Amino acid sequence: MGALSAASTCFDHDLSEVHDEEVDAAADVALCKTLALLLMKYHFSQDTDQKSATTCEMWKEMGLTCRTIEMIYRCSDTKLSESFHKRGSELLPLLLTVIAHCLQRSHEESRLAQTDVSVSDISSDATYYWSMAIKASCMVIARFASDPTALVPLAQHRGLLSTLKRVSISTVVDDARFSALWTISNLAYAAENMVMIACHPGLVDGLVNIALDDSSFEARNHAMKAISNLAWMPENKIPLSERPRLLDSMVALIGSSVNKTRRHAAKALRFLSDTTAQEKVRLCQHGESIILSTLLKRASSDADRSVRECAATAISNLVCEETAELMGRFPGLLQTLSKIAVMTERGNAPTIAGETLCSLCEHITQDMQCYQDLSNSVDSVLSSNEDEHAGNNFSTRRQNMLLKLGQLQKNFGNLGEG
Repeated sequence: MGALSAASTCFDHDLSEVHDEEVDAAADVALCKTLALLLMKYHFSQDTDQKSATTCEMWKEMGLTCRTIEMIYRCSDTKLSESFHKRGSELLPLLLTVIAHCLQRSHEESRLAQTDVSVSDISSDATYYWSMAIKASCMVIARFASDPTALVPLAQHRGLLSTLKRVSISTVVDDARFSALWTISNLAYAAENMVMIACHPGLVDGLVNIALDDSSFEARNHAMKAISNLAWMPENKIPLSERPRLLDSMVALIGSSVNKTRRHAAKALRFLSDTTAQEKVRLCQHGESIILSTLLKRASSDADRSVRECAATAISNLVCEETAELMGRFPGLLQTLSKIAVMTERGNAPTIAGETLCSLCEHITQDMQCYQDLSNSVDSVLSSNEDEHAGNNFSTRRQNMLLKLGQLQKNFGNLGEG
């Protein structure tokens, strides 16, 4: 125990070059063997009293060992990758076992807290050290997930996704939950993992519940980042679009006060909107067209340029033959697009909005009620650019958009004469 305490104190720094030397000296190997021995000792312990001094001492040893392993892995990315590929297959099962024991302790303590058992019957020392153990174990796994070469073997490791899911939806210390959620979102960044993660039983539902209901903005952010990453994969678009609560979570978090969370939600909507015509109709009609209204609001007035561009792109993606009339009749959509299209900002949102009007012109016919509104919106964009922004140096893409709108305006005029 003395050696563990000393090591925990000695290794508690952020000098990566020194941690590299510790890894070179096989400190990771020694600690891995120590953890294996402690787990075996805990497994075969005859003391079933979770409040006993013996049990508390074992948890203290496991907690200090896991924390020291986490400290060792503050090494450079190169050394981390080397250690993972050499020791990961041995260390991961140990960490997952530690986490499983900690989750069991958390469940037992929660159950006792709901009964008449007094707080004194729950060992605070043991709680402190098992909390330390699960926090450190999740941080080590998250550190491994920062290595691009580890993402696929990590996700494929037996029991890892299930364990991360259990931690993320549990009531354990927030740092452990955040690390688990961060790891899931990072694993979901690898294309090879996206379908497997999306299909893992209960995982997406857990992410959606966190995104909608969790009290922590950090947890909600990580959950939405994971959803956004999964939504990029074509095979995931339809299954994800068919989850109403998932769509609700994106609508809710695109209005978050946290910029990065809004960006994740906007990207998720952008990715999901690039789908089949049937799913585009589903997205347009969801929740009395709340997705359309939310995207219009964000594309026209969000403070973040990335959010505005993603929202505008999502609206553009939704246009097809099956959705054109629905979108054209949606209150304020055509007028809002025309207002965005004449904005003078340097981003792409105005150009995308104008291109969306062009796309709608391809599908909205003269016999539709929204035809005249579309014609008026095109006129509004062109007249505004002529009167107010003639001297602006627009991008080639924006100039091409305006040229196309000009040609469409002539078509409207010819049809009107006919």
